[in-house]
Amino acid sequence: MRARDTHMGMNESERSFSHGDAIFVTGLDSRTLTKWQQRGTIGDVGEMQPSGRRHYSFADLIKLSIIREIVTVIGVQPAIAAGMAGLVLDEIADAPRQLMRDGNRTDQRRVALFAFNDGVWGYDVLTIDNFVKELRAGEEIRAQALIPLDDIIIRAGAKVVELQEAEAS
Repeated sequence: MRARDTHMGMNESERSFSHGDAIFVTGLDSRTLTKWQQRGTIGDVGEMQPSGRRHYSFADLIKLSIIREIVTVIGVQPAIAAGMAGLVLDEIADAPRQLMRDGNRTDQRRVALFAFNDGVWGYDVLTIDNFVKELRAGEEIRAQALIPLDDIIIRAGAKVVELQEAEAS
């Protein structure tokens, strides 16, 4: 089923998404995304087309969704959130394919834990299973925020499926 393949990240490199699509998938406000792009706040997310319009890959949409989540949950500036998202995404580059392989195994879904210590944000990426094991073992979890990475990817994929279904009808 084509929609499922894109939802799970199989065809993300073949499809580009408009500014409107990016707003729909990420939940960002149009003005916010435009302001972040104009100020260079979020780095090289999206590609400027000869038409002057910016287009986004599925990976861009995931990054924007994670940036939005970090800004919302932690309250840091978008530029800091973009850097944090970039580091986390480097660790979970295989996420869409892993989600397809593992399906709904929630114990294998990953979360990012963020902590602010000595003036620096740190992070750790754990599966839900490992996070629970650490808690049960009595390990101290020093995190100010937990971001559900794979859930963000799944939500973005579901929104892409909605876009495809709307286009098909």
